[in-house]
Amino acid sequence: MKAGRKDHSQFTINYSQFTIFMTAFFSPNPNIQQQRALQELRRRLLPRVLVVTAVFSLIYLAGWRLNLYTHALLPLDGLFLLALSLVCYGLMWLPKVGVSLSAAFFIAGFAQPIFFATQYFGINAPTTAVFLVSISLAGLLIGGWFLWMLIAFYCFWVGLVGYLELQGRYYAPNPLQTMPAYLASAAFWCGLFIFNGWITRLLARNLEQMTQLARGQTNVQNRILTALMADAQSDTFLREAISSIAEQLGVQWATLFFHNAEADLLEAHLYLANGEVRAADDLTGTLPPTPTSEVPLWQELTRRKQPILINDVANDPRLVHRARILADGIQQILQVPLLEEDEIVGLMSFNSSKKQSFWPEDIELARLLAQQVMLGRRLNRLADEVAEQAEETAVANERNRMAREIHDTLAQGFTGIVVQLEAAEDTLNEEPEEAQEHLMRARSLAKESLAEARRSVWALRPPALESSDLPTALRQMLDRLIPGTMIHAQVTIKGEPYPLPPQTETELLRIAQEAVTNALKHAKPTAVSLTLTYDPEQLMLLVQDNGQGFNPAQSSAGFGLTSMRERAMKINGRLNVNMRTEGGTDVVCVVSRVKSEK
Repeated sequence: MKAGRKDHSQFTINYSQFTIFMTAFFSPNPNIQQQRALQELRRRLLPRVLVVTAVFSLIYLAGWRLNLYTHALLPLDGLFLLALSLVCYGLMWLPKVGVSLSAAFFIAGFAQPIFFATQYFGINAPTTAVFLVSISLAGLLIGGWFLWMLIAFYCFWVGLVGYLELQGRYYAPNPLQTMPAYLASAAFWCGLFIFNGWITRLLARNLEQMTQLARGQTNVQNRILTALMADAQSDTFLREAISSIAEQLGVQWATLFFHNAEADLLEAHLYLANGEVRAADDLTGTLPPTPTSEVPLWQELTRRKQPILINDVANDPRLVHRARILADGIQQILQVPLLEEDEIVGLMSFNSSKKQSFWPEDIELARLLAQQVMLGRRLNRLADEVAEQAEETAVANERNRMAREIHDTLAQGFTGIVVQLEAAEDTLNEEPEEAQEHLMRARSLAKESLAEARRSVWALRPPALESSDLPTALRQMLDRLIPGTMIHAQVTIKGEPYPLPPQTETELLRIAQEAVTNALKHAKPTAVSLTLTYDPEQLMLLVQDNGQGFNPAQSSAGFGLTSMRERAMKINGRLNVNMRTEGGTDVVCVVSRVKSEK
């Protein structure tokens, strides 16, 4: 430093201590949600500011090494800013107070080179404008009273250094010569500092509002969705919604009202008090259902469809139940309409015991979250409708299953009984003993069919498959239906049999039973054959007869075909029915081995 120039480094170090002190005790004290938004803003901005400062310091030092510029402060100012960025980045990771402490320490240290520069170059030098960067950072990272006190201190510093420069205590390259020049320069810088602080505060305020809105909306959305997933068919999500929104707004009381359109009444549904959400039944007598014609605020909400803020609770003529409201110490009320397809279906009333507790961003947040509540309510109703439709579908499916099972057991059993009775009738006169055997078989078929129908109703496997495999069950089925008749029956197995899922075996057995029954009832065949082909990739069931065919449009045959196709679909199979020109019918069911095992 040149002769005659005083060393103010001690004063500069004291300024750092002063800055940290003022940060701790004069930062704003917003409500808890604003404080969280401010912390989120600092957490996002501070690392970027530190990285930019460190990069700038490296570029600044690189320019010095390349001899692009030089002055008395180099390289100490660049090294200082680089070290400051690294230290503050480390402080940022301290628990709880890390971000706030790092921001305060950074603002305190960032101004140190500027203080030296104003002493060395004078207040009219461009380096004084770096104070504007410090003010902007203070407004974004700290804000509040600290910002304005920092601006006041910078104005005091510029005025002091300029006055000392005017008195000849500092020897700047272009020193101030006259008092008017000094006053003009000091006024210019002070005005610029104040204007920059005001603009920065507006920007920081908007960023805080956007952060608070985004954070609050995300938080409430997550809580509402969690409640919906936990229990979508109750008021759980409504309770969570009113509780979380009240917490975001920092209010003590909240009430959820719904409009009873049939009776034109405004009815309380839920209310929050002392941190606990209760049903409106507990409010009987203190907050009864009220005709909407007696609620001016409801009429205004219906007309405006926007939130209404009531600041003068004691004198606002639109309020009803004023005595109860004043007795609870409520000083401010925010009422938010609940809109569904542009129609008001209710409102949420948030009551605060403090004045000026609702900022514009709070009102906007409440409006956005009310829309989320209505979305959740719509999802709730949708879940009820889906559950109702699922129940109806389940009933219809069970009805169809029972119809199939009854048809495939009793109807098929009756077909076998008819065949045996007809055979008994034909042999009754000439061979009574054989006729007696046919009657015994008919009786046995009736008992077996009744037992199998009962098992089918209870969704049990056919008895034939419980003790044997599918090929054996097919042979037993033919032995029951057509013994003692002139019909020739044959079962052929091709390939190496392999295990099948129980449901696949059951459905294939029922399909074979239905195909044989249809042939006996409608085609009058003399031969029936069943072929089961085991291929590595698929299984094919073929039922053939040489009868006269049948008309699928007939009611009994049509239902049987539908039943067979539905059974094939249940096991991911394909069913085809072909009537040959030379006579007879082929029923083919192909099942993929891979799909059937899934």
